[in-house]
Amino acid sequence: MQGQNASNTKIKQDNDTVLQKVFYFHASKTDYALDTLYRLSNNAIDIHYYDPMLNPKNSYYQYLSLMGTPALDLIYNSDDLLNYQRQPNNYQPYVFTKDNVKYFQNKKAYSAFTYDAGTDAQQYFDVIFARNLYKGLNLQTEYSVNYADGNLNNSQVMNQFFNIGVNYISDKGRYRSNAAFIHSRAYILENGGILNDTMFVNSEYSSMQTYPTYLNSGWSKWKTNEFYFNQSVRIAKDSTLNLGAFVHSVSYEKYARLYTDENKTSLDSLATTLQRNSLYWTNVTKPLTLFPIRLGLNYDVITYRDSLEKKHFNVLSPEARVGFKDFVELRFIQSFSDNLYDEDKQFDVVFSHLFALRSKKDSSLILNTYLKAQVQNKQADYIYSHYLTDSLAWDYNNTGKTKTKSISFGIEFRKNITLELSYFDIKDRYYFDENLVLNKGNAKLYQVNLKNDFNIHRFSFRGLLSFQKVSDEDVVRLPLLSLKQSVFYNFALMKGKLPMQVGLDINYNTSYYADKYNTSTGMFVRQNSMKIGNHVYADVFVTMRVQRFTMFASFLHVSSFLQNHDYFNSPLYPHNGFAFRYGISWKFLD
Repeated sequence: MQGQNASNTKIKQDNDTVLQKVFYFHASKTDYALDTLYRLSNNAIDIHYYDPMLNPKNSYYQYLSLMGTPALDLIYNSDDLLNYQRQPNNYQPYVFTKDNVKYFQNKKAYSAFTYDAGTDAQQYFDVIFARNLYKGLNLQTEYSVNYADGNLNNSQVMNQFFNIGVNYISDKGRYRSNAAFIHSRAYILENGGILNDTMFVNSEYSSMQTYPTYLNSGWSKWKTNEFYFNQSVRIAKDSTLNLGAFVHSVSYEKYARLYTDENKTSLDSLATTLQRNSLYWTNVTKPLTLFPIRLGLNYDVITYRDSLEKKHFNVLSPEARVGFKDFVELRFIQSFSDNLYDEDKQFDVVFSHLFALRSKKDSSLILNTYLKAQVQNKQADYIYSHYLTDSLAWDYNNTGKTKTKSISFGIEFRKNITLELSYFDIKDRYYFDENLVLNKGNAKLYQVNLKNDFNIHRFSFRGLLSFQKVSDEDVVRLPLLSLKQSVFYNFALMKGKLPMQVGLDINYNTSYYADKYNTSTGMFVRQNSMKIGNHVYADVFVTMRVQRFTMFASFLHVSSFLQNHDYFNSPLYPHNGFAFRYGISWKFLD
């Protein structure tokens, strides 16, 4: 979705060359002054990933059976220092953000329509539209909906994600600006899962809808409203002396979760409001700048609200990035606050090309190695220190910083296979047990990630293999081994005018005590009574494309017939059984 790799700019010849004239960019503040445009791909293979969590290019997730339900990222990473949300974002695979919204720069109007559904009563709809309003001025909007009736009684998902934005690039590219409004709403009828997982294991009821659940009347609504405005001005662009550019960004973000059930007399709520003003200067106005420098200042005003009270914080965060060519970059950020976030800080160093081999014929990269290291002290999400509603209340004034040190070494083979070895030293990490009692602990985590995206003759392989070993599994709950792999065969009919793929998607993780979803807070918390995993989820699919029209058909969880009746993705939430899905995608350029 983000399309940040340089390989995205190398578009293979396609039957529909018209779409190669559609360009877009992202609004990252660190490279916003660059004239970096990406071409839109017309690859058909991704259409059958009706749920972004299933795409092998994305991370590995634990979720609650249904498309659009809360999800927990199972590939461990350090948190963003400037992330001040009230609680973890459980809809990370779905939502639009400032970084993944596509801002189009094309002369003709572009639109795309995607729809899929199936026998599992889950539907997905997405429409995107972009057009040029005036020379250099473009408009784009995208609207996504996923809907599911739910496998269990009293469960339903009705999610909507929307963004609209404009962007402007002056004739010579000296001035660039963009603005976007993003709205998200995830509405779920909560049931808390089945009363006892052994009922499903023993197949005591004939239909999933007949299983008794924890809650008969409960719902949660997760809502966001975000507005961004970014602009950059190059200083004397036509001068032989690189004077750099100023980048200014203003944003307003509001996140809220509402929850109620039959046991509550009022509505529980959690909300975060963030107002940010950022100003940067950078000399990175073209690729491969000899001494890249980025100096910036972030000023944040944060408001936290629960059902009964609210608190305000002011945070000032200077940030500096310096480096040498495309070899090394150092980053330091320090936060100064009137209270909670005082002395949050982070230091990073990245060596991009420790050792590299290039082809003698075309100088393309054959092998590349890199090294990343980070030291971070960061306050845990605010919900760990304070929460006050009619039904739940705690106030921990002694919560401190979570201290994380990490180092990663990576090897890239032609941008097609990446092997990364990482080590994390984690101290004072906070977590809740299933009784919502706060704990903290220390752990060392060893991680190996292998990503692949390559072709052998007519066969293609895409996948993610992750090995993660934790010294204390109470601090971080992760499966020892996680696998997402797609294998498909490429061929064409009608003299090459009908390209097709037939393939297999496989998802697997070893068994572990997976975190339990807590409906009241919307968090995943520790549990020690049920192990999840050690089952293969296999889907068979076929895709085909006629110019700009793409379609797919797939059989989901075909391996369910070969397994015992005990497949779970989260405690008390049985995974979907066998189902059939189909869908279409149609792109237009007028």
